[in-house]
Amino acid sequence: KELKGPVGQILQFEKMVQAVEQNKVLVPPTWSRYVAWGFADHSLRIGSYDSDKAAMVCEEVMQGSGEVVACVCPSSKVIVTAGTSSVVTMWEYTHKQLVVLQCLYGHND
Repeated sequence: KELKGPVGQILQFEKMVQAVEQNKVLVPPTWSRYVAWGFADHSLRIGSYDSDKAAMVCEEVMQGSGEVVACVCPSSKVIVTAGTSSVVTMWEYTHKQLVVLQCLYGHND
């Protein structure tokens, strides 16, 4: 697959390599979906790796929490985001919906 911008993540498998652009992360365990962030509307988008088409757009993700600057997916059901307001949010992804599991608030003391 040809990327449209700088590489954000590379995964090596036995017989192939998968890569996604900056501000995208692949979702385990099948690695066939991605989560993307960094859009002007502050949304998170979940889509198919093969088609590069968003299946879900969640615009309410960072209301009042600033822009998403980092994201990881430790499992197919959990997404963790970090924003410019020093908030780390754990989300549960079920039935094409994101639900907040927990927020961790940073400080600048």
